[in-house]
Amino acid sequence: MRKVYTLSAITLASIALVACGNNNKNGSTVSSATNTSKNIGSNTKNSSIKTHQIHVAKNEIVNPGKGKMEILGFESLSYKGKPAYAVEWKFTNTSKKQLTADDIDQGTHTYFQKNGNSEKSISSPDVYILSADQANYDSVSDNNTDAYNDAVAQYNVFGKESDRSSEDKIEPGKSINLLGGELIIPVSKENIKVQVGNHNKSDTDVDMSKDNFIIKYNELSSKHFTNDLVEELKKAYANEASDQLSQKDEKSSDSNSQSQGSTNEKVNNKNMGATQQKTQGEKNREQGYDPKGNKVMPGQDHAPGSNVYGNEDDWVKGQDQDNGTDGPTQSAMDDPNSAENKAAHAKGGMMYGAPDNVTEGDWQRSEDAANTK
Repeated sequence: MRKVYTLSAITLASIALVACGNNNKNGSTVSSATNTSKNIGSNTKNSSIKTHQIHVAKNEIVNPGKGKMEILGFESLSYKGKPAYAVEWKFTNTSKKQLTADDIDQGTHTYFQKNGNSEKSISSPDVYILSADQANYDSVSDNNTDAYNDAVAQYNVFGKESDRSSEDKIEPGKSINLLGGELIIPVSKENIKVQVGNHNKSDTDVDMSKDNFIIKYNELSSKHFTNDLVEELKKAYANEASDQLSQKDEKSSDSNSQSQGSTNEKVNNKNMGATQQKTQGEKNREQGYDPKGNKVMPGQDHAPGSNVYGNEDDWVKGQDQDNGTDGPTQSAMDDPNSAENKAAHAKGGMMYGAPDNVTEGDWQRSEDAANTK
């Protein structure tokens, strides 16, 4: 998992540099854009423009009664290693009520370019600004955490800025500059046609006589984003970087807490081990001796003549003598191999049985009390 959040600002820094020498705050148009009656794919009819239809006026797309939109500049990106361009649009609200950019942009627009003898679409609804290499964090190597985090930041910035077309409100008579959601991917060095609508009679919302305009190819590199948009992108990037670093700090803090907790647990375990050292008596019993170092008899829990604590015990001593090798056992209860005594021992009693007068506490162990008859 890519967890480090060290961000770089290579892409946005480059945007800021190229914008320094170009200030389009006054909403200047793409000067070389011309009516396509003199260019590729033009419609030479001179029919009048219907007032309610979307149409092109110079390099502007006009939506009567709502507003107009024009291209202000481009930013060089890439798509699958090929040159690609983001687009800056200026939206102006010409209505008498508050609108969004999407309210004005109601006529679909696409981009075409000649490639040899054919004209080819160089934009697609499946390839948009978030498809740019700069925002494609899935293509970055797992080992390159800086590049990955930068791509994540670019992705979030591009997404938030292009989403403003449906979120930011434009007051009547006011304009706003926005990052377009499209990505232009040229296939040649020919001029580019911006087509509004489908250039089809069935598209009644668009005036076919004025439904496209031309962008000169060199404008892709000479017309840059305005300072306003550059500053907006820089601000969005800074906010994104701050969020990423905050996440990094939180993860680092959690990691340190877990590490400290693990260290404390080890220290506590070590201290517990030190305070719970086995006594010498416990060690003796594990090795087959009573607490005072006397060898415990096989199958029993005490040494000959002693109780389990290693103290001399006359009754135990007598039992041991009675069961010596110099005479036969007197009864089944005195026979260490009898079923009764084995059963008694299994229940915690003495191998040789216990006298009837033995009660709990006489030997300080309840299991030493008589438990068989």
